[in-house]
Amino acid sequence: MCPKTQENGRAPSLARLEARIAYEMLTERLPGLRLAPEYTPVYQPSFFFRGLEALDLEWDATT
Repeated sequence: MCPKTQENGRAPSLARLEARIAYEMLTERLPGLRLAPEYTPVYQPSFFFRGLEALDLEWDATT
């Protein structure tokens, strides 16, 4: 596949499914986990991949 073409295979769907499952497992096992109040998402500049530079989280362990 040419790297400059749009991916239309199974990979994007699989990546979204993996992210959703990871999110569900984290919030189930760590119920006090949340985004930091002042967090603003900043994405890595990339032609091929859309990813966050950082994900600022807070966790209240007493919850």
